Amino acid sequence: MRPTILVRSTLGRVGFFAVAALAVGLIAQALWTAGIASAARLAAYPVFVLVVVWLLWYYPRVQISDTGVAIANPLRSVAIPFDVITETSSRGALRVRTERQQYTAWAAPARGGYRESTRPPAASPSISEGTELQTISADAATTARLIDEEKIIRTASTYRREVVSRGGVSVAEETGWRWNTPAVAIFVASICWVVFSATY
Repeated sequence: MRPTILVRSTLGRVGFFAVAALAVGLIAQALWTAGIASAARLAAYPVFVLVVVWLLWYYPRVQISDTGVAIANPLRSVAIPFDVITETSSRGALRVRTERQQYTAWAAPARGGYRESTRPPAASPSISEGTELQTISADAATTARLIDEEKIIRTASTYRREVVSRGGVSVAEETGWRWNTPAVAIFVASICWVVFSATY
């Protein structure tokens, strides 16, 4: 069975953890020097920066699984079955097109151009069989190529019969863009904390 492939930006992950370490240090210093009440107010600012960095750098991802491609951007997400994908490209950013509309992903940065009809020679990431989840870092062109390759493999009739025999789901529906309610709620809560700290 093919694993679920999670594409995330390496820079985003490293940047998020670096900012997280800095935010924890600032909060600890405020707690040590100013006390709990003042630290609670001062913590709003590094926490807000951390939430923004998390939302823009760490949260975005492209997930490739047996049901298709799921794109999570900072505020909205979409699920796209392989059967409805008509084109993938990386001109400016990773784009997945269906007959319904075009979806752009934040997770894979663009380096060069790629279209399915003019595939440049480049190696795709090696995908390990037998693992349930594999996280990789890839640019837009590599991710577009990987989506095309996984679409061919995962929509083959023999593979789909195997997925069904194992109790897997091989058919899904195109959801269209949907709001990332938990992520938006965290972002709004951090803004409210900053406003409250600045006011009182």
